[in-house]
Amino acid sequence: MEENDQLSEILINASADGDFLITLAKEYKGKRPYREDVGELLASLHNEQKIDLLKEFSGLFKAENEHSFFDVRNAFEQALPTLIAEVTPVMSCVRHLTIEAGNDLAAGWVITPFIEYLKAGPERPMQAINVELDSPNADVNLVCPAIIAGSKLDFDLYCKKAIGLINEESEEIVSNAIYSLGRIEFNSEVNLAQSAITEISKKVDDTSSKVLGCSLRTIASLRKLFPELKEATLEIANKITTKIDESILHSATEVLFFDKKDLDVDVQKVILNYCLNVDLKNLGSINNLDYGLAHILKSNESRQAIDFVEAYIRNNKNSDIIKCFDSFSNELINEKDTFNRVVTKWLLSDCMSVAKSVLTIFDFINDDKFELRANFDDIRNVSSEMQYLSCKKSCGWLFTHPVAATSFIMSIIEGASDNDRDKIQNLIFNPLLISYSGMVKGYLSSIAGSENENVRITVKNLLFQQETYHEGLKAAWDIKELSPSISQRESYNRYHAEAMNEAMEKQPPGLLASLFTPTVLLYGNSSIHHIHHGPDQDTTRQEVKMHTISHSIEFPRLQQIDPHGLDYVLRVFRMEGCSS
Repeated sequence: MEENDQLSEILINASADGDFLITLAKEYKGKRPYREDVGELLASLHNEQKIDLLKEFSGLFKAENEHSFFDVRNAFEQALPTLIAEVTPVMSCVRHLTIEAGNDLAAGWVITPFIEYLKAGPERPMQAINVELDSPNADVNLVCPAIIAGSKLDFDLYCKKAIGLINEESEEIVSNAIYSLGRIEFNSEVNLAQSAITEISKKVDDTSSKVLGCSLRTIASLRKLFPELKEATLEIANKITTKIDESILHSATEVLFFDKKDLDVDVQKVILNYCLNVDLKNLGSINNLDYGLAHILKSNESRQAIDFVEAYIRNNKNSDIIKCFDSFSNELINEKDTFNRVVTKWLLSDCMSVAKSVLTIFDFINDDKFELRANFDDIRNVSSEMQYLSCKKSCGWLFTHPVAATSFIMSIIEGASDNDRDKIQNLIFNPLLISYSGMVKGYLSSIAGSENENVRITVKNLLFQQETYHEGLKAAWDIKELSPSISQRESYNRYHAEAMNEAMEKQPPGLLASLFTPTVLLYGNSSIHHIHHGPDQDTTRQEVKMHTISHSIEFPRLQQIDPHGLDYVLRVFRMEGCSS
C-alpha cells in the first residue's frame, strides 16, 4: 500500500511538471509482474481527478517514444476498462493511440479494453455509434467495437442497429456495420441473421471493394453458424468473387487464415478458387494463404489445398511459388502418405512448373537420406508406360537427391513385371548409381534383405553391375595410352599449385576469418598462447593441439566424366510428357 502511495505521488508530481509519460515509462518498465496494479492505480487517479489520463495519453507519440511506446500504451489499456469519462474524449484518445501504432500487429490491442469500457455503461455503446454517425472517421472507425460491446448488453437492439446501418451512405459506417455482424455472438437468432444477409446482398451488386471484403468475411462467419442459410450465403460469395480486386482478395485470404477452423467446405471452395487471382507481390495475402492452406491440409479436405497449390503454380508458371508456401510445404512433408501421392502426381504433370516444384519443395528437406514411395491414387488408368515415365521423371528432377529418387523407383519395381524391372533397373544404374556410388549403394545395401523378391533381385543385379563397372575403370589405368606422361603430370601439378595460391591470395575475408586471428605455424603440431588475467597478475600458458575439421559431399561422378551427356539425359527425362 505504501508503495502505491509513493508511486501515486510520483505520477501526480510528474503530471504537474509535464513529465508524466517519461516517468510512467520508467516506473512501468520496472514493474512487469505488477502491471495490472499500475493500470488500476492510473484509473483510480483519473477517476479521483488527480490526473487527466486522456489528456496525457493524447500526447503520446511513437516517434518521440519509439522504444517505450507500447509499454506506456499498455498502461492505458490496463486502466481503460474502469475509467469514468465521457465517451467522445475516450474515443478520440483510443483513435489517436491506434493511429500512432501504425502497421504494427499490436496496433489494435487497445480496441479490446475499449469494448470493456463501453460495456461498463449501458448508454456508452449507443453514444459511440452516434459520435461516428455524426462524423465518420476513415482512419479508425469505432462503430464495430461499439456494436460488439452493445450486443453484450442488448443483443436484439444492437444487432438490428447494425443491420440498419448497412443502408447508411458512409462507406466506413457500412463496412464496419457489416463486419460487426460477423463478430457478434449469435445464438439461435436465425431471423436476424437472415435479415442481415438480405441487407448485405443488396450491397453486393454495386459497392466499394472495402464493403465487399467485409461482406465476404461476415457471410463466411454466418454460414458456419446457420447451415440453413447455405444457399443465400453461397450466392453472395459467388457474386463477390466475380470482382477481381486486391482488397477483396486480401479479405478472402483473411477468411482462410482467421476463420480456418470453422470455415464451411463449400464457402472454402469458392474462396480458394477466387484466391487463384492473388498476386505474388502481395506478401500479406500470400502469408494468409500459406497458413490457411497448411490448416486445410491437416483436415479432411486436404485435396482442396493440394489442388489449389497445383492450379496456382500452373497459372503463374513459376515453380518457386512453393517457396512462398513454407508452412504448407512443411506440413505436406510431415504427412508422408499425402506427400508421396503429391510427388507422384506432380512428377507426371504435363506442366513443367508443377513437375519442377517437386525439386523446389526438397529445399525444405535437410535429410539426404529422405525416402519416397510412388503413390498413384490420384492418377487414373495407370499403365506400365506411365510408371516407367514416373521413374524417368524422378531421376530427372530428383537427381541431386539420389536416395529420394532411387527409393521412389524401387517402390515401383516392387510390383513390376520381369521385363519392366530390367528396364527400370538400368535407369537406376545409369545415371544414379554410377554418379553416386556411395549414397545410392548405401541405400541399396540397406534394403538388400527386403521381403519383396523383385527388390532383392534388383539390388543384387545393381551391386554386381557396379562392381563390374569399377573393375573396368581400374583396368583402364593399365592402358599406357590413356595415362598422361610424367612431364605432363608435373606440368599440371605446377599449374594447379599456382592456381590455388592465386585463389588463396584473392579470396575475400569470410565470416570465420573475421571471427578469428590467423596463425602461421612454422613447425610442430600445436599452438601456444598466453591468457592475461590482469595488469598485475601472472599469465597462464595454454597449449592447443591441432584438430581436423572436415565436411564432405558426394559430387556426381558423371558430372566430371560426361557433363554434357548427363545434362542432356536429365533434360530429356524432365521434359518428356510436358506440353507447357
